[in-house]
Amino acid sequence: MRFREAAACAAMAAFCLTPAAHAALGGTPSYSNDLHPTATATVATQTEAGYSINITTFSDGLVVREYIASGTVFGASWSGATMPSLGELFGSYYTQLQQGAAAYRNANGGLSMVVVDQSTLFAQVGGRAGAFSGRAYLPRALPSGVSADAIQ
Repeated sequence: MRFREAAACAAMAAFCLTPAAHAALGGTPSYSNDLHPTATATVATQTEAGYSINITTFSDGLVVREYIASGTVFGASWSGATMPSLGELFGSYYTQLQQGAAAYRNANGGLSMVVVDQSTLFAQVGGRAGAFSGRAYLPRALPSGVSADAIQ
């Protein structure tokens, strides 16, 4: 197995083994280091029409954005050299993410990007060692007038 494929497999294994703890998607914003407990964080808020974005920047460069409307997280995105705790980020949707990711990998092979496109959850998760990114949202929870493309 080539190094790139091995790194992709290791990243996907880490992605699937991340434990869940509390709700984020579909729940309240995290406002804590739970998304990445090994680093310190700063949080900024950006306001858009119909929603706000909590932007958490961790000391190792990981950036997590939580998209919030009416006190509920309807989407999230992340990028950085490390992965956030996907269990924390996906909350009660984490099992659905794991099952969708397994089905995607079975159908498409051991790719470094996983796409889960279901009526209740959309997620793109991927990257390689040192460069991870992803986004997720709850299609039914998108505020009126907000496009899924806004979640970047």
